[in-house]
Amino acid sequence: MALLALAPFSGLRLGLGDSLAAVALILLTALTNYAVGLCCGSLSLRFHRLRNVFSNITLLTMTAVCGVMVPTSFWPAGVQWLAAAFPASHALEAVRLAIADAPAAAVLAEAALAAGTSALWLALAAASLWWFQTDARRTGSIDFGDQPSAGGGAVARP
Repeated sequence: MALLALAPFSGLRLGLGDSLAAVALILLTALTNYAVGLCCGSLSLRFHRLRNVFSNITLLTMTAVCGVMVPTSFWPAGVQWLAAAFPASHALEAVRLAIADAPAAAVLAEAALAAGTSALWLALAAASLWWFQTDARRTGSIDFGDQPSAGGGAVARP
């Protein structure tokens, strides 16, 4: 929304169609990135002590390489390949294309790539959650990793 509110101050002239496309694509960006967060959360169930590591590394990686700070074309090919694994790269590119009056086919292609990579992240999250519940059924316990450590600190529950 800030994009639309600040557009006139940056010299960006958006028509009604461009504005509607941008809003729809920003919503797509949020929805597709939810899959990445779900995957991080599902892994955090298994590796509880690394829960903050998963989210921080993912957020920092996405911010750095997915086109938020600099275009993905700035990075070497290997980093661009990594960036392409995140839906944010494609969704942000779709927003940029839409507000630059690019052909609708190019915008839709990037939006489809965002949805496709999101589906892969959802599949990873589903696999991780399946792994968690399978292990919980096998052991008869859901372990969230909140047991007291050997060095103390946590209070044992009765």
